[in-house]
Amino acid sequence: MCLALAGGCDDGDEPAAEGADAAAGDMAGGDMAGADMGPVIGPCGDSPESVRDCVDVAAYGAALDFVAQPRPPGSAHWQAVQDRCADAFEAAGFAVERHAYGSGVNVIGVKPGVTTPQERIVVSAHYDHLGECAGADDNGTGVAGVIEAARVLGQVAFERTVVVACWDEEEFGKYGSQSYVARAKAAGDQITASYVFEMLGYRDAAPNTQLLPQNFELLFPEPAAALAARNNAGDFMAVITHEGSAPSNAAFLAQAEAVGLPTLPIVIPENLRLDGSLSQLRRSDHEAFWENDYPAMMLTDTANYRNPGYHCSRGQDDIASVDVDFAILTVQAAVGAVAELAGIDTSGRAAAPLTPPPTTPLTAECDPIAQDCPDGARCTLVSTGGWHETCVAPAAEGAGTGEPCVRDGEGGDSCAPGHLCALWGLPRSDPQQRTCRLLCRVDGDCPADENCIRLGGVTDTGACARRCNPLEDDCPERTRCVHLRNAEHGRNATYCLPAEGAGPGEPCPNGNCTSGLCLAASGTAESVCSPYCRVGEGGCAEGLACYPVVPQAGLPEGTIQCLQAR
Repeated sequence: MCLALAGGCDDGDEPAAEGADAAAGDMAGGDMAGADMGPVIGPCGDSPESVRDCVDVAAYGAALDFVAQPRPPGSAHWQAVQDRCADAFEAAGFAVERHAYGSGVNVIGVKPGVTTPQERIVVSAHYDHLGECAGADDNGTGVAGVIEAARVLGQVAFERTVVVACWDEEEFGKYGSQSYVARAKAAGDQITASYVFEMLGYRDAAPNTQLLPQNFELLFPEPAAALAARNNAGDFMAVITHEGSAPSNAAFLAQAEAVGLPTLPIVIPENLRLDGSLSQLRRSDHEAFWENDYPAMMLTDTANYRNPGYHCSRGQDDIASVDVDFAILTVQAAVGAVAELAGIDTSGRAAAPLTPPPTTPLTAECDPIAQDCPDGARCTLVSTGGWHETCVAPAAEGAGTGEPCVRDGEGGDSCAPGHLCALWGLPRSDPQQRTCRLLCRVDGDCPADENCIRLGGVTDTGACARRCNPLEDDCPERTRCVHLRNAEHGRNATYCLPAEGAGPGEPCPNGNCTSGLCLAASGTAESVCSPYCRVGEGGCAEGLACYPVVPQAGLPEGTIQCLQAR
């Protein structure tokens, strides 16, 4: 699950598509397709329940054992897990695409529907993780679930298209799912349901082992009361969805009840699904679907609100902590729900031909570095619906680097071409606090003391910001040292940004701290600001101790952080 708390194809894609069509033809009986030969029933039967019962705990466990090792993006095991997803999808009869979107690679499998192929149902999980943490629960349990779902669903012919996916870079801004969904939206894909597996395997039936986000009881009184009736035990699967996902939600809950999986449905009203106060409920890849008006739900054991090993911050997230018998119930319920929604087809007809996916990422409207808009328009980045490049009318007197600027409601600003009016953190009451920053692609585009911050959803363009060391307090007045994604090398780096947010040890419901990271506090339902520190130098509050920050965080060597003492 994403650390930000308040909380394209390879050369084998075409043959894979042909192989999927051939497999569909074999299922249809080859030349006998269309003949009067009665229902064609696959090895997993012809009902959602029989398909659900094909899920195998041993196969799931084998996939989990393979995935659960450190796998930061670019590492050898990251590549191995990516390959495992691709191999499993292909073996199950899906057409496989390695969707290279710029800084990462998604693995996508598509099984075309027989009668209604334009409608798609997605089952997915992110496969990346952080640093040296094994990430067994986060998100080995989810990846293993998608692999097992693909194995089972590949044995059945469906009326609608089924998509399975392993997303990249969820931990670094959910870039993988954002890139896929943006492409799907532009292509007019009809995604009718999406099940996102996000940590499925941690269960604790003891009382008071389940924490809740701040103000949860006020916003969702019925789920809060249901949890209280269970003595706040962490022994259920949270189903985080919105009103627009009612059919897929109902299908999953019915299947969950059938397999004996306790659930806690949290249904967000449509007008609040993107509300800033509910950011804690959008901490995974379902957010990209919500942002693009697609139905989606996250299935989760609630991460740091239950699992002390989340991101290895207060324990190990390893195989020993995973309850496989608990995790497999969610996979079974999701597979049964997909089989119901996709519609099992027993006609024996061949699936519809698969349209090959684009071979390159979607092109931007313009180039903000080259400034190639026609008729004197200005190319800039706007943040409506995720950062993207677009042409806007130039400002009458565009402000230069470091000069005050304002932004309008459409994402435009008062900066000169080649600049962005910085808008990071919480909205400010005084717009003059924002300043124009140079747009960039590599650190060399910026002044000597600055680096290039990548902006979410944009593959290779960012804005310049000053470098810093969080342990040296070397940022200018009213700014703080934080770490964000770098546009050039794709890893995190440190930057000075406006110093808004909570102080050390204070609650951080919006995820912003004046220093350190916003992390879940042990024994409380709140996330609090955890300051940086060095061993032997003090600086941590009572009951806290210094522990290493995950190496992938991109902080200076030796940086550590105050966390709950173990």
